[in-house]
Amino acid sequence: MKNRIVITTGTISITYGGKTKSIIERANMLVSQGYEVVLVTTNNDLNDLYAIDHIKRRGELNNDVQFVNYYSSSFVNIFDNFLNYMSKEVPDYKSLILKVHDNKDSLLLNGKQRIVLQKTASNRYKKIDFYRPNEPETPYKRIYLDPYQNVRRTRQFQQGTWEKKWDTTLDAEFNVLAEKSPEDRSGAILESVNFDTDEAWLAYRLDTILHYNDIVINDEPLFLLALNDLKYLRKRIHVFHMNHLTNPQDVNSTIRKPYEKIMKRIGYYSDDLLVVLTEQQKSEILDRYPEIPNQIMIIPHAYETTPKLTELSIWQIARNNLNEFSDVD
Repeated sequence: MKNRIVITTGTISITYGGKTKSIIERANMLVSQGYEVVLVTTNNDLNDLYAIDHIKRRGELNNDVQFVNYYSSSFVNIFDNFLNYMSKEVPDYKSLILKVHDNKDSLLLNGKQRIVLQKTASNRYKKIDFYRPNEPETPYKRIYLDPYQNVRRTRQFQQGTWEKKWDTTLDAEFNVLAEKSPEDRSGAILESVNFDTDEAWLAYRLDTILHYNDIVINDEPLFLLALNDLKYLRKRIHVFHMNHLTNPQDVNSTIRKPYEKIMKRIGYYSDDLLVVLTEQQKSEILDRYPEIPNQIMIIPHAYETTPKLTELSIWQIARNNLNEFSDVD
């Protein structure tokens, strides 16, 4: 059986930059060395769901690299479940007044917000806030949607504030719906699971993707603490793609919260690693966490050593041409 390596990252689009390029090269290299490689993305825009297929067709990513999108429904024959949820939460929502503003649709009652729907770049909804008629400033509930417009998570707020009360995942609902016909979108919530923290919810979702003894190379700060809670993993390798400080110009500034939390916990598992960009970054981290010297390694970002033609000045181009002429006998 092949050893399995899972690479967790953020959004991967059809056109991409240096970070995604390094992840693709890493995946290709690991496949060539005989590993089973799974790429997990957080693409929440329907347009980006097919990016990996495009990248593979262009020959840039090995076809043997498996792909899982963290936010996607496992059952693609179920769509627009959120409409059913909205009708239960606000039965008269179709009679409300629609107000469109940039990437938001607001449904108003007597000029006050009842429902606000936030859109992605592809004009799909990604989260929906529900307001009580007498509290139009702060929602009492928010639902998060996957790219297929199905409800993936709900969040309850403390009354009159943005302070989270609890989260609920509705994954069990989709396990039930998948056994029914595609036309049945009754959306009855037969089971739900509550979570006190975002990390617990993220770990719950990752647990449906990851396997016992997986090696995880994590490029996504969102998953730092959640992965730490999954004790059955063989190794976690957290890759930093940016400075770890809130103010990179001040070495005494605080550490970015996701990074700070994982630095405090990295010692729990002796095989886990942090990958940083420079010797200076490693030194600054060890000044604050001297107990983890064997769990930090350095892999710097690559950069072009030869400037492109468009980056050369007119003077440099002219000088190069003169040098070529001067070499002619």
